[in-house]
Amino acid sequence: MEEASIFIPRRSQKDTGWAWIISLGTTLHVFILIGTAKSFGLFFVEFLWFYDTNSSILSGMLAAQTLTVSLSSLFVLNIGSKLLGNRKLIIIGGFISFSGYLLSAFSPNIGILVLSQSVLYGVGCACTTGPVFVVLNTYFEKHLGFANSFAYVGGSVGSLVWPVIIRKLLDNYGLQGALLLVSALILNNVIVGSLMRPFLSESVVEKEADDPESEADVLIMKRNLLKDEISVSVDNVSGYFSRQKYQNKDQELFMNLTDKSVDIKRSLSYNFFLDKKENEKNKFKVPEKSDYLVERFTGSNINIDGSMGTPETFWTTHKCSVRSLPQDTSEERSIESKESKSSEFCFNQYIIDMTVLRNRKLQLFLFVAFFSFCGSGMIITFIPAFARDNGISNDKITILITIIGGCDLFSRFTLAWITDSQKIRRHHIMGFCLGITGVASMLNPLYTSFSAFIGYSVIYGLFGSIYFSMSILVLRDCVGAENISAALSLMITIHGLSSVIIAPSVGFIRDTTGSYAGSFFLMGSGLILGSVGIFCQPLVK
Repeated sequence: MEEASIFIPRRSQKDTGWAWIISLGTTLHVFILIGTAKSFGLFFVEFLWFYDTNSSILSGMLAAQTLTVSLSSLFVLNIGSKLLGNRKLIIIGGFISFSGYLLSAFSPNIGILVLSQSVLYGVGCACTTGPVFVVLNTYFEKHLGFANSFAYVGGSVGSLVWPVIIRKLLDNYGLQGALLLVSALILNNVIVGSLMRPFLSESVVEKEADDPESEADVLIMKRNLLKDEISVSVDNVSGYFSRQKYQNKDQELFMNLTDKSVDIKRSLSYNFFLDKKENEKNKFKVPEKSDYLVERFTGSNINIDGSMGTPETFWTTHKCSVRSLPQDTSEERSIESKESKSSEFCFNQYIIDMTVLRNRKLQLFLFVAFFSFCGSGMIITFIPAFARDNGISNDKITILITIIGGCDLFSRFTLAWITDSQKIRRHHIMGFCLGITGVASMLNPLYTSFSAFIGYSVIYGLFGSIYFSMSILVLRDCVGAENISAALSLMITIHGLSSVIIAPSVGFIRDTTGSYAGSFFLMGSGLILGSVGIFCQPLVK
């Protein structure tokens, strides 16, 4: 019989090749996400007039949207990514985001508008934004700072382009027509999802023997394979493991379990990382006869969902259990009694990983995120309304938003060079920018003319959005690349809590006092507190 071959996709390399396509896709997503967010102030003013509502309700809608994003991200990044993978999540999220703006165009009252913007669009953002940046972190290591800053260049360009587009759409097609066309632009997130292919770190070609059934019995295990799901049925587990071996010559694993009945007590997904140097240092050995491999599985299949994992990491990092069934059931009862003890571990490690909260640097960063998020993200939303209260015309308000976008674009390129040069620590950059923006916001009573608003727009454009581009990098510095997904979900959740508590307060202060001055005081003080917190990071061990 002729020799057959199985070709596994060629490997992906970090910081080169398809990694830059991932970066471009992320840039397109951020262009859409931040462009719509920073231009939402124009819709904010139109919603106030069209639905004859007040700032408190619309601020509450924005808070509910952020809360939806936060809570959804907690499950998307911990569970959804394991079940569906990041690419499918991004595509699904693109359709959901599109449906959110589409429904907004036809909403007859403020209740439907809140549903479409807060729930549908919020869930769509959760399914796209988090997974996009997880994939970006997977493809980059050396140039991660540049790639992340370049991705946010899309947001800067969006800040320049989207206000002009939305203003023209509102003037020519009205509120409903503008929302319809914006929903069509948001649908481009589906294209972004199609570009986010999984990271494959090794190219493998497996040549099979003459046995016609060998294709079903050979388990190809590759080193550092991202999201490669391998399913081994109980009936055929002995056949798999008895012929299982590495592609690398220096690593071979044979396990002879043909005389044993197999009881699978737990089915889990594993995401492991083992550096190549560690593979070479740690020689992997398996006992010739072993009745127990410790830690159990349940279900009819063993599913190993590996994130850059190898069979060696599967055996050395976590003990697993394939045991022979004795006639006496007392041993089975003993094993089952241990399952409750491992349930908390299983929840933390494989459903929602909360163990990263033991990291004190992460705890401090989440404190900073709580106070910094609303100031960094919501100021752009309230600048148009604040300027209108001070007699600034709609055309000049559009100019202000465009100035913010232009300064933001300049700061992104500068930030990309600074972060890759590693001359200044990332948390120092973030703390400085938060402090400058906070002080400028506290000076809001001075902004009574168009020229004063131009000055504030320049400061906010240069420093106000740096938090978002630096937060993921500082977060990775706190927890490491292997925990970025779980930590990112926690950070987004904290953003949601911040939005729920602070955002409605911003609108309430405006409705109560008749001025946005108190609202900007609140956001500015949060930014200053965040700046102080991030500079305290070296004190935390």
